[in-house]
Formats: sequence, structure tokens, C-alpha cells
Amino acid sequence: MKFHIQANTADTMDDFLEFFEHRAFRDNPQWAGCYCLYPHYNDKEWEAANPKDNKMQAMVMLADGHLPGYLGYLNGSVIAWMAVGKRKQFKRFAEHLANDEDETKKLYSITCITIDPDYRNQGIATAMLERVLADLTMQGVDLVEAYPMDQEGSNAHQHRGPLSLYLHAGFTVVEKVGTFCRVRKTL
Repeated sequence: MKFHIQANTADTMDDFLEFFEHRAFRDNPQWAGCYCLYPHYNDKEWEAANPKDNKMQAMVMLADGHLPGYLGYLNGSVIAWMAVGKRKQFKRFAEHLANDEDETKKLYSITCITIDPDYRNQGIATAMLERVLADLTMQGVDLVEAYPMDQEGSNAHQHRGPLSLYLHAGFTVVEKVGTFCRVRKTL
């Protein structure tokens, strides 16, 4: 088995779409129309969203380079996705968390980790996170945040990555809000 990770670009659009349409949410089909746009919308926009429009918006964002993340491939097929980009580009988080740091530091967010149900709990998320942290370090990023659940939940509900993943990678909890927490790591 050959596993590799690469950045999501317009060139990987077909792989990205295939993953979200056929693999990412086989165990939770009501989420299949997300296309990882949830972090890019506020609550009102998300309530009005639908799978067809989400797909079209994802295609536009990918073509324009505005749907950053990484794809994990096993034997040529995508089995994993991790959304990562500047915090201020994710409306869901920027509206509540934006501050001077967004202008004075290179602050990135990991907003989603989705693994094909057949490959969960096999170290894929850890491998993806290690690659992302290495790339962000090489890019001179100062801080990286994530927003995992602060409680146990199904694998599908851990779509932001489990808290234990981040703690093991050296992140610290900086804030707890409801069932989620904000974790941060200085690079």
C-alpha cells in the first residue's frame, strides 16, 4: 500500500469532488453535500446552503485557489482530507476570533479532518497533521489553531479531528466553548 499527501489545488479538483461525493460521508450521508464549505459560511449562510450549490461554490473556490487543504491518497485514491488555511479566510471562525493577531502574525486554522470510514483509526489523521505542520513551518507560519470537540463523539462527529490528536502533536487548549475547544500550537 502506498500512501501520500498532497496540497489541494485546481489540478486535484476531480479527486476532491470524488472524495466528498463517494467516500467521505458514506457513514453519514446527510453531510455528503458539505464539500468542506461549512467553515467558509456563517450560520445563516449554511442554513440556506444546499449540496448542488455547495458543489458549484467548491469548484469555483478550488479554481481560484480559495479552498486550501490537503488530500491523502492510498494507492491512487483519495481517502482523507484536511482543510487548512489562514484563519481569517474561514468566515465561521474569523467572525468570532479575528483580532490583531490575524494582521500581525501568520495564523492558520485546521478546520476539518475527514477520513474515509474504512481507514479511520489507522494513523491517517496523524500523518496528515504531521505533513501540514511541517509545510506550515516551512512557510513561516507563526501559529496554527484547530477547533476539536471537547467530548467523545462518533468518528463522523469528530470531523475537526479529535482533541487527543492535537494534544499529542503539542497543541494546548486555549479556550473551551460549548462542546468545542480551541487548541493552538506555536511553530
